[in-house]
Amino acid sequence: MLAVLAALGSALLVAVANVLQHRAGHGPTKRGLGQVLRQPLWLVGALTGVAGFALHVVALSSGALALVQPLLVCGLLFALPLSHALDRHMIRGAELAAAAAVVCGLAVFQLTAHPATGRAFPDVSMLGWCAAASIGVTGVGLAIAARRRSGRAAWLGLCAGVGYGLAAALVKATVGGFTGQGVAVLASWPPYAFVVAVTVAIALNQLAFNAGPLAVSLPILTIVDPLVSVAIGAIAFGETLSSGAWPMTGQVLGFTLMSLGVRRLCRSSDRSETGAPAPNGRETVEHTNAAAFPRHPTDAPRCLTGDAA
Repeated sequence: MLAVLAALGSALLVAVANVLQHRAGHGPTKRGLGQVLRQPLWLVGALTGVAGFALHVVALSSGALALVQPLLVCGLLFALPLSHALDRHMIRGAELAAAAAVVCGLAVFQLTAHPATGRAFPDVSMLGWCAAASIGVTGVGLAIAARRRSGRAAWLGLCAGVGYGLAAALVKATVGGFTGQGVAVLASWPPYAFVVAVTVAIALNQLAFNAGPLAVSLPILTIVDPLVSVAIGAIAFGETLSSGAWPMTGQVLGFTLMSLGVRRLCRSSDRSETGAPAPNGRETVEHTNAAAFPRHPTDAPRCLTGDAA
């Protein structure tokens, strides 16, 4: 229960941070990055994001990766009413339906998976192999993205998802090391690998959003992040999910439904950013996903838990 509450609290705080930072970067006049970083609203958002990351650490220290990482997508749902409330706009029925699909997908996955917590500190050698495999997949994805302009956003989104999944596992390893070994954990590589992994993941995330519509990259990122976390949790931490035909079918269906809901919300964001008319004939406004997942280079970088890391 602590892991669930901390993960949901992290998702909420990061959603608030991203909405505030997005609003700080979008005013009547175009602002440079230096001007954005000096905005009081951006600083409040940054502090809120730090608090959200702290709750993410608490969640990972008390729960399985397979439990925590999928819950972080709720940040998108929290940002939806917040952004609309600040802009004084009503939430459309299609957005509510997409949000319901995300919630139902998460519920189906968690109820059929029953993630079991494994070791607090991983098998370091197996974690190293997982990190090497993640680097290899990312390298292949980047090579393909460099050659294929049409699918670049999708491949960069996949790479960012792999990075966030690996970063979450490295956070859990670092916290587990502090609990069992104290400051001696700083003599091992996971804490420093986390810094590299999260930095690269944030950069790839922004590149993916800049390379194409959110509806292309974000669903892939959303599904790859928890999948990588689940795999590393099973291999390095000894975490388990319910097996059998029906539980595994439910897990696949839950992830699929969640991804479809995220994609629908992202498509609403794309229409609002391009100024396309809404189905009711009125001009759309900037919706929540643009706030939760900034795309413009002058926007603040997205925090780790978007995952969600």
